[in-house]
Amino acid sequence: MKKLCFITAARSEYGILRWIMQDVKDSAYFDMQLIVTGGHLLESQGHTVDQILEDGFKPDILIPVKERNGKVYSLSHECGELMSKISDALEKLRPDYVVVLGDRYELLPICSAAFIMNIPIIHISGGDVTKGAMDDAVRNAVTMLATYHFPGTLESATNIIRMRRSYENVYSVGEPGLDHFVRNKLMTRQELADDLKLDPDTKWILMTYHAQTDHDISIDLEIVSNTLDILHTLDGVSVVATYANLDPGGDKINRLLEEDKKIRTVPSLGSRRYLSFMKEASFVIGNSSSGIVEAPYLKIPVVNIGDRQKGRHMCDNIVQSDGSIKSLKDAIQKAINLDTSSMDCSYYGDGHTSEKIVSILSKVL
Repeated sequence: MKKLCFITAARSEYGILRWIMQDVKDSAYFDMQLIVTGGHLLESQGHTVDQILEDGFKPDILIPVKERNGKVYSLSHECGELMSKISDALEKLRPDYVVVLGDRYELLPICSAAFIMNIPIIHISGGDVTKGAMDDAVRNAVTMLATYHFPGTLESATNIIRMRRSYENVYSVGEPGLDHFVRNKLMTRQELADDLKLDPDTKWILMTYHAQTDHDISIDLEIVSNTLDILHTLDGVSVVATYANLDPGGDKINRLLEEDKKIRTVPSLGSRRYLSFMKEASFVIGNSSSGIVEAPYLKIPVVNIGDRQKGRHMCDNIVQSDGSIKSLKDAIQKAINLDTSSMDCSYYGDGHTSEKIVSILSKVL
């Protein structure tokens, strides 16, 4: 059997990888290996390795990282150390292939190590465009290092083919994050209310905002402050905010969220609870890719703030804001009144991506 080594460093990409991992684990063709690192092992990010264990996956190797001091240069040190440790882990496990997803900065040392060690890389969700963060360059770098490509849309597949000047091993399959809605039993509104200590009779709002890494963090802090101020003017609402990720400046955003006692802030909801809450939300606000990819499947209105997701296809449920007070007020009001019932929100897939990926891999590897 071919050994496929999944490497995950963040709650966001694990939530999307989860069902692919399950199908590989259950496959008669593959032996699944797992390396867990990054924010999964940090209490400040919710110690989400616990969710991985609860889902029935046993990591072969854990690679802890240090809490950063908020300085950008420490990110470079972390990447250097991670590349060395990933190299050691790959030498120990000797996988036939490495499987990664998306565009997190941790993929630079991970994929560099695999590429130099002549281990073919399987890259999921490449070819997207997000002009407002370093993720865009990271994603494209991984595309050039990888051998097999599973983009979420035909447009992304076209971008990969253009970059690599080849159609070889590019398969447009849909976004695997949607598989949760088909394969996972979501929590009920009452279960969420009990779990998060919320009033089920209020309107729920889900907020996730990450640093836009192409400019100074002070701009993001102003946007988050503006957003919270406006949300507080709404009557009969309950706001749940999740932590920003480990991008530089995310710790400052998280402190600002924690200081606001009028909202419920959690480091991580976990993928099942997060998507369950999204399904019950009146609208989603922030700049997470989940608002662009997963929320349309549920036909939940989204206020997308700033340029972090600029370049992605925006479904009709999404209202754009530049983060100014007036723009936020207008966008929130439009989201509240938006009728999504007749919208076609199938652009990113049908919820059966994982089985498509594993079926293709079982034939071509």
